[in-house]
Amino acid sequence: MVLCIIVGCGNKSGKSSQKKDSVVKFSRVPKIVKNEGEVIEELTTRRRQAWISAISRDDLTDNKVENERVCSRHFVSGQAAKQWDQFDIDWVPTFHLGHMKRPHHHLIDPQLNADRAEQRKRRQEIIIID
Repeated sequence: MVLCIIVGCGNKSGKSSQKKDSVVKFSRVPKIVKNEGEVIEELTTRRRQAWISAISRDDLTDNKVENERVCSRHFVSGQAAKQWDQFDIDWVPTFHLGHMKRPHHHLIDPQLNADRAEQRKRRQEIIIID
């Protein structure tokens, strides 16, 4: 039997969700891919760190990360995004995480901080001109 690793989630394999006739799906915590080049290794490292941060358990061990799964309830579309699709909301679990933390998108995409800073600077320039 597979259990969801998220704190407070009681989903397990073979159990139906609240929607009629839908089955709960499970995703593994992503692994770091080291044999496909530096870009993929860096991308998969960031994704794994973001998943572990979203899971946010005090008792998280390597054994639990390897053997337990995250259920479809924690994804907007009901399943995890592909490893290369880092701009998909489901690249990291975001729903019903058992804590009040918000995902730190600046950890997922460092360029996002630079883009936001640039937008903020442009807005301030517009205000000063007016």
